[in-house]
Amino acid sequence: MSSNPIQSQTIAVLFTGQIRTLEKTIHNFQKNILENNPNHTIHVYAVLEYPHHLDNSENQNQKQEYIQKYEQIFQQYTHTHLKKIHWLSSQDEDLKNHKSHVLQNLHISDGWKDYLGNRSGSISEYYQLNIGIKFIEEEQQKNPQIKYDYFMRTRCDIMIPNPISFDPLGENNETLQQRYRAIQQIYPQANPMALFCYFIESLKYSFPFPENPRFMLDIDPTQQDKYVLESYLPEHIQDITEVFQPLSETHDPKEYTILDFPSTSIHRQNLFYLSKFPIKRFEYSYRLPFQSKYTKGSKMSNKSEMNYWFNSENQFLTHVLEIEKKVIVNSYTKLEESSLYEYNPDLFHPPPSNLLFYLCRH
Repeated sequence: MSSNPIQSQTIAVLFTGQIRTLEKTIHNFQKNILENNPNHTIHVYAVLEYPHHLDNSENQNQKQEYIQKYEQIFQQYTHTHLKKIHWLSSQDEDLKNHKSHVLQNLHISDGWKDYLGNRSGSISEYYQLNIGIKFIEEEQQKNPQIKYDYFMRTRCDIMIPNPISFDPLGENNETLQQRYRAIQQIYPQANPMALFCYFIESLKYSFPFPENPRFMLDIDPTQQDKYVLESYLPEHIQDITEVFQPLSETHDPKEYTILDFPSTSIHRQNLFYLSKFPIKRFEYSYRLPFQSKYTKGSKMSNKSEMNYWFNSENQFLTHVLEIEKKVIVNSYTKLEESSLYEYNPDLFHPPPSNLLFYLCRH
């Protein structure tokens, strides 16, 4: 194994959305993200939504108390990592103007426009994401010494129950090749697409790998059909070997070696994701969801995903595929997935060691 030290990475973390269960989740974010990565620079940004009834003139004191309370919580748990908090409500004038502009340019039925304009928060969520990316870009422009390597987006109700290390993101090419060869030995029958997915999945762990890392759930007989690993490729890529040359000895700018990854990929865990920075801001638009070109395990059908084209997560990931031409690797256990729809807190205490996140409903 190479004796070269891990390179320090600079990571921008963006919280978006409503406060929800922040008071329960923020301590784990502090412990398992911030405190677990002392060798890396992590800056925290937040674009948060307060209850719209606080915009009423008679509720201005309550509004200030609400904002002050949660800003103090962020400051308490993120300390010097915190760079900026921006607040808005669903009645924010800029947001309403933006939503009106988006709806005018969407070629969809009036029923859809009514739903997205008056009942769904998808356009608002996507607007918050773009505002957050804009703030991160502005911070880099104001401070040339800051150059973000990675971007992580999360929500206030996402619980990170176990430590996540960013060390693998700073590995050199030699160590990454050793990592890839080790995965080839673990999965000797896997095709190149599967090996690529396992490789990206393995970046959650330092190398040499610890016992029972998440991506080895496949070879645990007790975990059958409880773990899902997916990839989504842009239309111009038919096979991962076209762009991924993991054991290349020379760096060909026309090809992507291990050293380039995950610069051309995005790692998704349903409601939070990690990508190489910079990342573009996109317009909310009507787009059919991406097609999955490799799937291990079970997943929702593409037909079902098409019903949720308006979801801000699908909007973002479809744009990443179509415009940024990035490969997406997604993974989740059935327990993580179940927290999105039916939250039973007893199932998560104590958290299994392979649990990366769960949605903390209450």
